[in-house]
Amino acid sequence: MRRILFFCVLFLFSCSTTKKVEDDKVRSNIEKANYCIENNQPEEALKYLKKAIKDEPNNAVFYQAQGSLLDQIGKYDEAKASYKKAIKINPDYFDPYFCLGAMIYNRASVMISAAGDIPVNKQKKYDASIDAAHKQMNKAIPYFEKCHSINPNDIYTMEMLKVCYYKLRSKYPEYDKKYTAISKELKAAKQK
Repeated sequence: MRRILFFCVLFLFSCSTTKKVEDDKVRSNIEKANYCIENNQPEEALKYLKKAIKDEPNNAVFYQAQGSLLDQIGKYDEAKASYKKAIKINPDYFDPYFCLGAMIYNRASVMISAAGDIPVNKQKKYDASIDAAHKQMNKAIPYFEKCHSINPNDIYTMEMLKVCYYKLRSKYPEYDKKYTAISKELKAAKQK
């Protein structure tokens, strides 16, 4: 996830310069945020990014980067709100959909891992934990599906959909056909 975060924020700066942001204050705050990210200081980076957002409140890239930083430090509800704000500003912006889906998927994966620690003689507790994890994972699918509609050639999105559909197809039978379809798409995309 750090690689994705780093890319998102570096992209943040390059996006700002390509839009010819004339405001030196915004540019300075983004440069400082990037520096903090490069030096593993996400909380400090957030401070500078929030200043940039205050000056450019309609910049979806800034909210996307903020969501990534908040996700990195475990503030999931705030991260979700930032991603959704980026989506509201630009409904066709791929990155916040992908990062939001990944954040939800990662939380479901942690839940599945924790369920593995439940003793064998606690089957009901295990089943309930797995069921809760699957419900969580199911919440990620609409975000990955939106990513796939925005960029149908993105291999990472297809891989995430394939994994989700596979893991959930016994609970949600409609995912069996989607699993087969995305597997074919992914195979074809990898052969290009």
